[in-house]
Amino acid sequence: MVSRGVFSIPFRSSGGGAEKHAYELAVALARLGHRVDLVASSTYPPMSGVRGLNVHPTKINGTSIPADAPFYLWLLKHSLAVAGTIAVAARDIKRNPRGYDVVHVHGNACAFFFSKLLDVSPLLYTVHDPPPSTVRCDRIDEKFVREAVFRNIDLPALKAVDHVIAVNPAIKETLTRLNVQSRKISVIPSGTRVHATHSRTKDKALGIFVGQLIRRKGVHFLIEALSRVPEIRMAVVGDGPERDSLRQLARELGCADRVTFCGYLSDSDLEECYSRASFGVFPSLADAMPLALLECMGHGIPALASRFPGAEWVIKHGENGFLHQVGNVKEIQNQLYSIRSDPKLCARMGDEARRTVEHDFSWDTVARKTVSTYNKVIESL
Repeated sequence: MVSRGVFSIPFRSSGGGAEKHAYELAVALARLGHRVDLVASSTYPPMSGVRGLNVHPTKINGTSIPADAPFYLWLLKHSLAVAGTIAVAARDIKRNPRGYDVVHVHGNACAFFFSKLLDVSPLLYTVHDPPPSTVRCDRIDEKFVREAVFRNIDLPALKAVDHVIAVNPAIKETLTRLNVQSRKISVIPSGTRVHATHSRTKDKALGIFVGQLIRRKGVHFLIEALSRVPEIRMAVVGDGPERDSLRQLARELGCADRVTFCGYLSDSDLEECYSRASFGVFPSLADAMPLALLECMGHGIPALASRFPGAEWVIKHGENGFLHQVGNVKEIQNQLYSIRSDPKLCARMGDEARRTVEHDFSWDTVARKTVSTYNKVIESL
């Protein structure tokens, strides 16, 4: 299992959904009785408590570059991570060429390198991000770079690896239109842990957002809607280059006293925040399968999310959460009113949200589907 290595576990900054996916999947596979070697950032904790899981730390990574770095430093962060994970994973594979039944990577550059320059088979690649053609970028240079990387690294890798795992059906549909063979793509989502509910400590007026503070996450829509609903307060958990502009926006709209920018929270502090929040808001412009959305639902908290593919797959509108059109501030505003004015509806949707992830999106379920895919790929070669 080869993580991207851009972020570390435990997180020192926001972001890192793909890294957390690789880590949690490796843990779940080990608990099913499989031996897993995980290549990951050097700040991963010792995993002696999980039998069968061995962590191979990278010596080079981008974790020293902060989450609020501008775009070109962000590229450097990714480049350092790629160099570190490729070096460690390639070394281990060369030392033990017949020792792995499967090599499973979670980054485009690793998938490209292993498929083109190493004799690695079977090689699987999990795609965590939507193709850039489906994502709106405010910067022309960023859009150009992302599309160039996808065209010259992602697509060749996707066509060369033995199998592709997409984290939602929309990614599979897009890749199929780009001439990646449909039969070599499986859809397996990210997962989450299911937590006990904390109904006694819930604050009925408190919502939570968890994610990287970048334009694509749509937090500016949330703040604009919040300014029109004075009964609601929000805890914004995460960091990123949009942090200062979002604070300024909250001041301009007169709701700064109802928005708490928490920055990165430790696992225990994040648990405390989840235990108090009554609902989550995820107004992304585009997303694949954000782990924060599943984590929120796994805590028995209903989510208000824009209609990006991952959310539409998980949320049944009005049953376990609410969906709104991307960027529709009026819809977000109305949903905030609804969930604040009807605590019974909020609690009922929260219970249904928890049942949804328990049944379809637990890490145990994801791991079993992944093992089934491994076996099919091995048998087909």
